[in-house]
Amino acid sequence: MQSPLVHFKIYCKVENVVSVCSLSNDDMGGDDTDGNIIRVTNFTTKDGVVHDEATFVLPAFAVRDKEVLEWVLAPSDKSESTLHDFSDLLHERRTKRLEGKLLEDYSTK
Repeated sequence: MQSPLVHFKIYCKVENVVSVCSLSNDDMGGDDTDGNIIRVTNFTTKDGVVHDEATFVLPAFAVRDKEVLEWVLAPSDKSESTLHDFSDLLHERRTKRLEGKLLEDYSTK
C-alpha cells in the first residue's frame, strides 16, 4: 500500500477514470481550488505493474491542465466512437501549449 503523502505516475485510458467526488474549498472563499477523489481501473505504474483498481486523491494544489482534467473527470461512454480521437486532440493541444505553439491557453481560464 502506498503512503497517502507521496506522488507517483500511473498510466491508463481516459475511460478507466471515474470522479468519485470533488473536494471543494469554495465555502472558504477558494474559487477553483477543488481536489478530486478518483477511481481508476486497469492502470499501469511506471515500473510496468498492471493494477485492477485503486482510488486516488488529486490534491487541489497539484499542477494540472484544466482542459484535460475536465475531460478526464467527465463521465465517459465507452461506446462513444470519438472518445479516443478527442483524447488525442486534447493531448496534441496540451503539447502545443507546453511548447508555446498554441496562442490560446485554456488552462488559465
